[in-house]
Amino acid sequence: MKSRKHIAYLSSLMALWVISCVTLFPKSAKQMTEVPTIAVTEDATTVPVAGVDGQIAFVQDGMIYVINTDGTGKQSLTSGTSPAWSPDGTQIAYLADVDGDLEFDIYLMNADGTNQRPISLNHPEYDTPTDLNWQANGNMIVFAAYSGADKAEWDVEIFSMDVNTAIVRQITRNRPDDWSPAWSPDGNQIAYASSDFDASINDYKGSIYVMRADGNGASAFTSAGVDTGPAFSPDGKLIAFTSARLDGNGRGTGFKVFIMNADGSGERLLVDQQIASYSKLSWSSDGQWLAITGGTTKASAQIFLVRVDGTGLTLLTDGADPAWRP
Repeated sequence: MKSRKHIAYLSSLMALWVISCVTLFPKSAKQMTEVPTIAVTEDATTVPVAGVDGQIAFVQDGMIYVINTDGTGKQSLTSGTSPAWSPDGTQIAYLADVDGDLEFDIYLMNADGTNQRPISLNHPEYDTPTDLNWQANGNMIVFAAYSGADKAEWDVEIFSMDVNTAIVRQITRNRPDDWSPAWSPDGNQIAYASSDFDASINDYKGSIYVMRADGNGASAFTSAGVDTGPAFSPDGKLIAFTSARLDGNGRGTGFKVFIMNADGSGERLLVDQQIASYSKLSWSSDGQWLAITGGTTKASAQIFLVRVDGTGLTLLTDGADPAWRP
């Protein structure tokens, strides 16, 4: 039988847009202060917008959709979550609970939703995967999951899987929860979030780390609050992430969007508004735009586009978990 923590996590996985103040992982979430919903749309235009094109996969009400970045062509593909495009844009990896047993597995489908098939079912090395991210120059997917090595603790670690062979390797083995992994464009590094309980503030804190693809050489790039959702720019020069900076009492004040250089320097605020909960970020293929998720007064989660200079905030659609097609 699964623990309460495990069941709570599954619920949050299928409702990414529930407003809370940090991770999808309930061990952290149950300790965090709730963040109010902010009307991001007050400063946002609506599509279409000049200078951006492409297609985005996203999640809405437990279904995976694709939509053009001008707001047209919305199409339902399948039930599931955490879509991740293959490097050539012809396939989508995703998570699904096909048999209804509350056990999510990694699946593949064609870009039009056809040929849906599992990569691996009920794998013994991990449990309840999330945060899929496909290597930009290869066949490897990284994801976070509960480690099967010590299910008494339900420790969240980062894993990789070869989509062709389904061979799995556990990359991190740390006591803090490691999650939200993202490949660098050259496939040599992985950015991720790591969080642990801080007794001094009676709450969880998290930082963005970058490590080599084999799990060695991890370095903390941030330390100012609860940081999550790192995403490398297509040229590998920048990392975008979300952060709930700490107030004078050491509490998270709500997530905003930041950008820094890929070596951790030059951090700057991109979207100076609180957004809802964990916000997955996705870059356009030209590196000029980001897709983000924000909670608003009109909907519990909506997807916005924003230029990397912080201008052009544009409402695309209701939903969450955006993934820009390569």
